[in-house]
Amino acid sequence: FKLGQHQGATTALTALSGDLALSAGRDAALVVWDVNARAEHTRRVMPTWPRAVCASRGGDAVLALLEREFYRLTAPALEAGTWGWLNSTPSSAAFLPGNAGALIGRNNGQVMFYEIRRNQQWEQWVSKADKFAIQHKKTVVGLEVLPERGYILTAGREGEVRFFDLENQEGLGQVVIPGGNVTTL
Repeated sequence: FKLGQHQGATTALTALSGDLALSAGRDAALVVWDVNARAEHTRRVMPTWPRAVCASRGGDAVLALLEREFYRLTAPALEAGTWGWLNSTPSSAAFLPGNAGALIGRNNGQVMFYEIRRNQQWEQWVSKADKFAIQHKKTVVGLEVLPERGYILTAGREGEVRFFDLENQEGLGQVVIPGGNVTTL
């Protein structure tokens, strides 16, 4: 069955919780779909089109990656929360367990650690270059945090899938895909 559509290309699709899914499109919309009811649940139009999205493990938060910034939104209401600024276009992201931050991969091959900085007037995501800063040769096409296994996985378009220890971010190894050209993880 047809659930719905975006005006233009769909740029991301991810499961939230229960029967809810989230899509993003070139129309700058984020849409939460109730798959069981076969209906749109919530829609939010962003300043520019989301390049990618990721959902927290419990499906209660979403990171929407725009051209030079990203937003943390509550789910399924898609209410605005904190935001962060980037110096290059993001391509993928993953929440870290326990609200410890997020990893964001970029088109320039960088994977950076971000955490929320708070004061009395505002909350903002900031990069922590001293934590888990790695470089792929090409665009980071996938990030996964597997807390039950204690791993972080990164994938670069050049064909390298790297494995890191979640606790101390030490490299554990990598797999090189013959021919490269990885598109997702």
